[in-house]
Amino acid sequence: GPLVIDSNNRLICIINNVIDPLKNSRICLIENNELTTIMDISSNLQNKIANNFNISCLTINSKDELFMCELMNDYESSFNGARILKYSYIDGLTIFTNDTSSENNNYQQGMPIFSRFNHPSSITIDKHDNLYLVEEMMHLLVKITPDKRVKTIAGQETPGNENGVFSIAKLN
Repeated sequence: GPLVIDSNNRLICIINNVIDPLKNSRICLIENNELTTIMDISSNLQNKIANNFNISCLTINSKDELFMCELMNDYESSFNGARILKYSYIDGLTIFTNDTSSENNNYQQGMPIFSRFNHPSSITIDKHDNLYLVEEMMHLLVKITPDKRVKTIAGQETPGNENGVFSIAKLN
C-alpha cells in the first residue's frame, strides 16, 4: 500500500488486506525494524460502507496528520465512489470529505456537503494544508481547501493530452 515519512523520520504505510472478506486496511508504523499497527481502519469504519476499505494513496502534513483516498466499491464496480479520510494522533480517524458511494462518475465539486469523488489515484498537500488529488476516471486535477471546499483546477471530464490554461487542458 501507499507510504509516507513523518516528521520524526518514521515510515508510515497502509496495508490493504485484499484476501480478507472484509478487505480491511491498517495504518502501520515501521520503526526499528518493527511493524506496529496504529489503527485498524476497518474496525473503525465498519458501519460506514458495505465491503471495501481500499486506501489508494496517502499524504502527510507538517502536523503529522494523514490524508488518504479510500476507494469504495459498494456496487461491485471497479470505480464507483471514494472519499478522503483524515487520521491524526489527537482526533483519530475521521471522514474528511463527503461520505458517498453511489453509481459511477459521481465526481462533484463545491461545498463539503455536496462534494463527491469517483476514483482519486494520487494525493499531495501544500504548506497551507490544501490537498491536491488526481481524479483519475474523470481526468481532473482537484484542490481541496482546509475548509473542505472542492474545486477542479485543471482538466475536463474527457481524456486527452493537451497543454493550455487549466480550463482547456486535457489530462490522461
